[in-house]
Amino acid sequence: MNITLIYREGCHLCDDFEVELAAFCRQKALDYQKQDVDGDYELYRLYNELVPVLLINDKMVNHYFFDQEQVLASLDPA
Repeated sequence: MNITLIYREGCHLCDDFEVELAAFCRQKALDYQKQDVDGDYELYRLYNELVPVLLINDKMVNHYFFDQEQVLASLDPA
């Protein structure tokens, strides 16, 4: 499973989102990676005005605010 947080340096929404994501991932024994939207043209083109964005297996699950229910639904293989 690939969990990616698309963020921007200096973004308070991104910081808040990551705090919640990190706690969730610790609780579920999951890892995530971060990618700076400003460091990749394609990410910038796709997500510039939506950051923070959470991708699971390259599919957008959340943006702006962490929604645990949506994340859990995306993790459920059924």
